Amino acid sequence: MASILNVDQIGHSTTSTTALEIDSSGRVTTPARPAFMVKWSSTQAATATGWNRLNFDDEVFDIGGNVSSAAFTTPVAGVYQFNLSQRFDSIGSGYIVLALMNNASASEVLSDLHRASYRIEGPPANLYQSLQSSVTIELPANSVVAPWYYISLDTSYSLNTEGGHFSGFLVG
Repeated sequence: MASILNVDQIGHSTTSTTALEIDSSGRVTTPARPAFMVKWSSTQAATATGWNRLNFDDEVFDIGGNVSSAAFTTPVAGVYQFNLSQRFDSIGSGYIVLALMNNASASEVLSDLHRASYRIEGPPANLYQSLQSSVTIELPANSVVAPWYYISLDTSYSLNTEGGHFSGFLVG
């Protein structure tokens, strides 16, 4: 004989945090699952070549409070999904790279995160070029995931608000 457990909500035994909710139609939500999205508040003029951080300045949401200066710190070990997109305007020479890295303050290119998220385009179109990356990756707790880009030659370009964002969530 099968057992049936009827509940509307599952939470932690010592706090009021709700970990799982089931509505009257059977839809399940996990309101405490870490998730975030950051984007640009306005188009950014840029002049730097080499590796540069995408310091998105508009936090759309941050469930769990794990985002600081457009870098996400994994609160627990687990599998995470990340998405990164950026439109570059007025780059007419060289090439551009878009990637996620395990560091917010210095570029690092030797990690599995960088290798899995690395995207390159060149020579880019002189009006605009959009690059996107997504990756599902297992990470330990306290990993810092940050969006980066590389410009090989051009010293006068823009990071456009259209399509520019960094988002992610804990899969499990």
